[in-house]
Amino acid sequence: MKPKEIAIGKDLTVVQELLCQAMDAVHKVCQENGIVYYLIGGSALGAVRHKGFIPWDVDIDIGMHRTQYEAFAKIAPVCLPEGYSYHDHRNTKPYYQSHAAVWVDHAKAVVDPDYYRQRREVNLLIDILPLDNAPDCVFLQERQEAEIRKLTRLQSRKECILYQRNSVWERWAKRLIQAALLPCSLEGLERRREKILTRYDGQEARCWCSMLSQYPYKKQCMSKEVYGRPVLMEFCGRQYYGPEQVEEYLKQIFGENYMELPPPERRLRPGDRIETLILSR
Repeated sequence: MKPKEIAIGKDLTVVQELLCQAMDAVHKVCQENGIVYYLIGGSALGAVRHKGFIPWDVDIDIGMHRTQYEAFAKIAPVCLPEGYSYHDHRNTKPYYQSHAAVWVDHAKAVVDPDYYRQRREVNLLIDILPLDNAPDCVFLQERQEAEIRKLTRLQSRKECILYQRNSVWERWAKRLIQAALLPCSLEGLERRREKILTRYDGQEARCWCSMLSQYPYKKQCMSKEVYGRPVLMEFCGRQYYGPEQVEEYLKQIFGENYMELPPPERRLRPGDRIETLILSR
């Protein structure tokens, strides 16, 4: 069957519905297997402020404490229904994300052709981020954050994404750096990063941190009681789980005025605009 391409303008309804269907599958697998998850980041904000997606958002982010994250990694490949698949650096090579994801197998999106130098197709997915124990000491938190940031930069250099704004010399420099990193495997980088992320997981911890989030470590490092017992929240007419103290969670990440919409120029990150949806069934 020839893939069907759908032009996407400002109406993201079809994309968001596909993501909700994927999240329905994830939610069901978690419920049936006793796995605890939380809507986090922009998805938690969307649930509170919009009862669903932030209008310009095209992904769903969930967090799981490391024990639950590893349990989900074991069962998801066999429990997810047809049409969805689980991916992380251990079962998918090469894999450029630093955390796990559930893909919508029959859908891809072409993103912002004015931003990238080459046609860029990405999977529609549910992002699954580990919540790891964080040390109480600020110095140790800062050191852990710096180590993670260093590995993230290395991964970015190895992936070598080219942008329209890059000059000829910048493109050559990026390719030379990528070539220099050939002996350094993505799998090796991920193993090193995982050791850093889980450094304090065997210890008693007051705080959990989503260290792979786009938001700063300090904003993400919060009392585990904030996550607490997950509570059902309305999301596009469905019910998904979010943090028990969701207001405290949102205030720490987005500030006291989290219910206010940001100005238009801050609503969509460069390169995130979807131009075309490709459906293979």
